[in-house]
Amino acid sequence: MWLSRNLEPLNGEDENEAYQIFNSSVATSIANRRFFQTTKGYVGLGPIGMQKGDEVYVINGSNVPFVLRKVEQYSLRTSTVAEEHVVPNPTFHLVRDCYVHGIMNGEACDGSGWGKAGSLVLC
Repeated sequence: MWLSRNLEPLNGEDENEAYQIFNSSVATSIANRRFFQTTKGYVGLGPIGMQKGDEVYVINGSNVPFVLRKVEQYSLRTSTVAEEHVVPNPTFHLVRDCYVHGIMNGEACDGSGWGKAGSLVLC
């Protein structure tokens, strides 16, 4: 990552405009979100509807992690047959995407031990 080292303090109207832009960006980013901490100590910003016990997953092919809620048992009914099929565990409901500091640039998938690869069912 490259950071500029030549900083210029803002003054006058530029400072007020920059503050308004920054303030608006932060307010938009955190609207309907809440802070959380994982059991491994990662901190993040997730959906307001998340609950204790929800889990954070990085789904293959996505650019962001997701908050998922484990479902003990989930059954599917097909429209053509009145037969019920129980979906195998683990089964999850997708709560929403989230921000987790330290895993947003692929760190969770780089072999650093953040988590294990596996399969799951989203309903």
